[in-house]
Amino acid sequence: MSNQNDNPSFLYKLWVIISYHSKKKIKATISSCKAKREARRTSGKSISLKKIAIISGIILAALTVLAAGGAIATHIWLSRNYYDNSRAIAMLNANARSHSKGLCAMYVRSALEGGGVPTFGFPGNACEYFDFLPRLDFKEIATHKSKKYEPKAGDIMVFAAQKGHRSGHIAMYNGKMWVSDFKQPKGIWVARVYQDNPNYKVYRRKDGWSYRSISLEEYKLIFSGKDDIIKATKTRWKRTKERLEKTK
Repeated sequence: MSNQNDNPSFLYKLWVIISYHSKKKIKATISSCKAKREARRTSGKSISLKKIAIISGIILAALTVLAAGGAIATHIWLSRNYYDNSRAIAMLNANARSHSKGLCAMYVRSALEGGGVPTFGFPGNACEYFDFLPRLDFKEIATHKSKKYEPKAGDIMVFAAQKGHRSGHIAMYNGKMWVSDFKQPKGIWVARVYQDNPNYKVYRRKDGWSYRSISLEEYKLIFSGKDDIIKATKTRWKRTKERLEKTK
């Protein structure tokens, strides 16, 4: 489970982005001021350090404002998304197998991507989706203790780790049955241990626009370029635009 330090404040993340965008520009500005001062000195037209400090301060303030605006725009661009449960279910059904291969988290995540949610920074284990789904704006609507729960197409059920199943389990309801990496013939139970010691939560998200949270580590991943998240985001926005235009 994530702790408080893994989810820093928005202002702190904003400052990291600002620093990233403005570091090179600030260095270039300082170097330029030094060069101009040296040129004036050699030409006999000296400029005081006080004036240089004032000019540098003004330029730095302007760059900070521009970087902050760019950072906010980048955050919105990366986090805003339009989710469609029917498309997620279509992807889920298309990939489902007749028997399990122990890849439930990968198949459900693929369905989420198909529905329009950006899942970069996703966890490796199914049970870790307890923390990850709320960050994608899924709301907890039921648990194993709930007396009344009627599954709805698009609902996602996450099971805690159990003995012999340390990764836990995750599945999505397609409107008729629960599906993970395979169509589950016995309903929500894929192993006896989950039934003997039930511990699960159910999450749901409505169709439409929303935002996902982005952690500091995910920003580092984005800026590192190891995963081409920027390219993936461009593709997602293009598909969303085409999808919405078809519904008009």
